[in-house]
Amino acid sequence: MNIFKGIPVSAGISVGTVYVSIEDTLTHIPRYRISKERYQEELTRFEKAIAYASKEIKELIRYKTTSTSEQDILQTHIEMLQDREFKSTVAERLEKYSYNVEWIVHNYISELVEKLNIASQKGTYLRARTADFYDILKKILDHLLLRNTRSFHIPKESILFCQNLTPSELITLRDKRLKGIVLETGGAYSHTAILARALEVPCVMGIPEITICVEINDTVIIDGTAGEVILNPEEETIEFYKRKREKASEERSRRMDCVTLPSQTTDNIYIPLQANIEVPEEVGTAKEFGAEGIGLYRSEFLFMNRNEWPNEEQQYQAYVQVLETMGNAPVTIRTLDVGGSSLLPSVKEPNPILGWRAVRFSLANNEIFHTQLRALYRASMHGSLRILFPLVSVPEEIQKIKDTVRNVQKQLTKERKSYSKDVPLGIMIEVPSAAILSDVLAAQVDFFSIGTNDLVQYTMAVDRSNEYVAYLYDYFHPSILRLLRIIISHAHAAGIRVAMCGEMAGDPHAVALLLGMNIDELSVNYPALPTIKQIVRSLSRNESVRLAQQILAMNSINDIKKRLVEFSQKILHAS
Repeated sequence: MNIFKGIPVSAGISVGTVYVSIEDTLTHIPRYRISKERYQEELTRFEKAIAYASKEIKELIRYKTTSTSEQDILQTHIEMLQDREFKSTVAERLEKYSYNVEWIVHNYISELVEKLNIASQKGTYLRARTADFYDILKKILDHLLLRNTRSFHIPKESILFCQNLTPSELITLRDKRLKGIVLETGGAYSHTAILARALEVPCVMGIPEITICVEINDTVIIDGTAGEVILNPEEETIEFYKRKREKASEERSRRMDCVTLPSQTTDNIYIPLQANIEVPEEVGTAKEFGAEGIGLYRSEFLFMNRNEWPNEEQQYQAYVQVLETMGNAPVTIRTLDVGGSSLLPSVKEPNPILGWRAVRFSLANNEIFHTQLRALYRASMHGSLRILFPLVSVPEEIQKIKDTVRNVQKQLTKERKSYSKDVPLGIMIEVPSAAILSDVLAAQVDFFSIGTNDLVQYTMAVDRSNEYVAYLYDYFHPSILRLLRIIISHAHAAGIRVAMCGEMAGDPHAVALLLGMNIDELSVNYPALPTIKQIVRSLSRNESVRLAQQILAMNSINDIKKRLVEFSQKILHAS
């Protein structure tokens, strides 16, 4: 029995047999010189390949997709294929280097993927999006080289092992009744991962060379919740995971029963539970899990997989889609959060995490910031919009933000374009300076949203991806809890609400503590919503306050975590 650890992408447990599909369509690309006279011929071949690939995707949308999210993902691929800069760059390189067009296309897209890999931190969403580039690259090369697309002759009830699986390939596999997917590459933010979750297929990604460790018909267990793959398990291990799967299914059914119930404590205090989303197509699923709003929409996903910044209309349409889907429920959209080694590969900084990122970047790039704010304010007519600004660290930044907002509003008024004049403006509290000055900042904004991920990182001086110091990264550290108490009390003293959208908000062991500290709203990854709602509905404010008082008096992180685990387990078992 061998156990492999990967990235948990789509929850669930399956026991099945291995089916391995080796993909090598990108490894043997012919490379040869062409004469200047053949330039137009090669360019015509490229244009035909683009046309055929686009047609193939449109047919996939027409005959294979069953949801808006699948259609949106494939439509993104069509836009990537039709991108003017992509086409012009291939044409320029074809003329400049005089190599066959297959090699030019392969080399160019490989460069784009490498830039994403360099720009992203280990395991983050940018690197995960490389599957989209590979998807369109494979389609172009298949037509240029007259190759058949990869076919999967997968027996039903199998667990598929691949080096990589593109979104369009996964859509074609929906009728195969896959019991699970294990990939060598990819991550939780990829379109393939989003589709796996939508299809409710357990999925683990990021296990290098796993395909050479397994053989067809090997027995395997996949735990998509824990990110584990167990090869050739013993019989008692199989029985253990079958029982675990049954228990998880029963618990999920029980918790899903409460998704339509109000998120209120036993003494009728309402705590809105909202969802964090990455892309517009996740909104429908978030509502199904009981989201009472969108607490964090990370708008930087609109800026990915592009050779140029999205224009105002493209952003407007994406924001409108989310707002209209949520109806009257609040939608908090965070402005562009780039930098810190994300999305800016051309910017070289010695310490990017402490550098030119988030609102600092937006304020320094007036045209980009204006365009996003124009799109947001125009979209505000279609729902209940709140705008959130990331990584604010000094009061002066808020004044600059408000000046920019006023300029945008004046422009829209002059152009006679409609917008809501009552859009709440909030800031993320995620650096110690903002936490300490939260009384000053609270007087200048309409709400706070606490980003615990960065707040812990900056307070503890810890890179959580660094294996040597990751043990210090813990939001239950007494210093973090004291900062949270300061932030919440300052917000309430100023009469504004305070939400939390970091990982801590979705931790079942933290819910009672946060309620006892008087948090107003929680925004979590939507699969966690039923569990968090069950806990909220099982608590009273008074018992939460008593628990918080006990915890805040403790100085040992081990004692804090032990007490919180005991309390949350008691609540969950009782309910």
